[in-house]
Amino acid sequence: MAMETELTYQHWKLKLIGIIIAETRINPVIKIEEIKCVLSDDCDYPDSFHQGETPEDIWRGEIDAMKDSQ
Repeated sequence: MAMETELTYQHWKLKLIGIIIAETRINPVIKIEEIKCVLSDDCDYPDSFHQGETPEDIWRGEIDAMKDSQ
């Protein structure tokens, strides 16, 4: 079961990375930093996955947070 969950998490991360790459509202440097965060399991991404959040929802939240910080 752990192997299946791990594969699912890996696919979830790949989907999130694809969403980040396709993003047009942020510059490439920020994209790279966000992708590094996903790859290193920082930024609460593992918890978000285990709580059932989708990559799309997570990214929407990240974009909103970036807007709020400007």
